[in-house]
Amino acid sequence: MRSSVHELSAFCRFAAVATRFSRTVRLGKICRPSGTRPMPDWLHPEKTKIVYCRDAMRTGDYELHSFDFLGFCFRPRLSRNKHGQYFVNFSPAIAPNRKKAIFSQIRQWCLHRRSDLSVKELANKLNPVVRGWIEYYGAFFQSELFFLVRHLDKLIYRWVIRKYKKQGSNFKKADNWVKRIKSAKPNYFVHWSLLRA
Repeated sequence: MRSSVHELSAFCRFAAVATRFSRTVRLGKICRPSGTRPMPDWLHPEKTKIVYCRDAMRTGDYELHSFDFLGFCFRPRLSRNKHGQYFVNFSPAIAPNRKKAIFSQIRQWCLHRRSDLSVKELANKLNPVVRGWIEYYGAFFQSELFFLVRHLDKLIYRWVIRKYKKQGSNFKKADNWVKRIKSAKPNYFVHWSLLRA
């Protein structure tokens, strides 16, 4: 029985975080440490859970339907196949707590108050960090990162209003100024070219 359990279960570990994917709940319970199989030191007894990977093919019910792993939230999501048909798929996307962490980091930069920076300096400050976020979290469900485009653009508008009094004395003028820069240099800010909301 031991060999068949390992054949039907995939195991993934990163530092102190691990996941094991089993085809059935029964196999998941067998793989879970118990009194006869002690838990390794690096596994937390209260944080070790069985999660049901619910999708269009697996419609059963279980207590937990989602889990976070390496900054991604795995849960049932509405997807579209190559024929344009929608279906429910169990897949990863950026986790809500990582979105909050990104908002928090951007807030600490106080970009809208950095009128001392030129447009190029502002782009040089933003681009390396934003590129890292997009390349990592955008590997799955890139549409979940569109919040980043909208948020950064709002901050750029506020920066324009503060930096250029004539061109950006109000939000509409700032929007026109940003659109001119976008059309002339679409790769100036990395989120303009890598994410299209």
